[in-house]
Amino acid sequence: MNLDSRLQGQLAAAAIEALLADAGYQVIPVGIEHSLRELKFLDPKRYVKVAPVMLRTAPDLFVLDPDGDTSRLVEVKYRRRLHERLVRRLRRIQAGWAPFVLVLIVAESPPNWAGHINHIKAFEIDRKTHLSLDFLGGGGRRLQDVFPRLTERWADETILRVQDVIRRLSGWPE
Repeated sequence: MNLDSRLQGQLAAAAIEALLADAGYQVIPVGIEHSLRELKFLDPKRYVKVAPVMLRTAPDLFVLDPDGDTSRLVEVKYRRRLHERLVRRLRRIQAGWAPFVLVLIVAESPPNWAGHINHIKAFEIDRKTHLSLDFLGGGGRRLQDVFPRLTERWADETILRVQDVIRRLSGWPE
């Protein structure tokens, strides 16, 4: 993965992590990028050889509602557009870690991603979810619908600002 892509993905994940923490969730980074930082600098072929599949596919975040009995594993993916390689990667995560929430950020959002927050969607993935481009392009859910503390504390404008920050930092067209 080139440096620009890596940075864009890390910025998107950091923005979602900050948004959830600011809403009152306890957010613990658990992905391999955080727990074994040195591995991300390896040559891709060596990385695949030395890092077990379960570590390579671990979701990015463990999100805990401190007032309730709920927790979620969260995978944050940033992509310029939807593509089949993304679906294959998500299937590997699904095989080892479902259920989890996918927060998908797409620069060139699909037509069904309507509304003013049209680049960030959440998908609840379990073992039975049929992952496909049609599923991802179908729209997903608003972040507030999956993470209720966002509804309590934040209006759409805050999530729209997060979307705009990611857009600007990633160099998306206006």
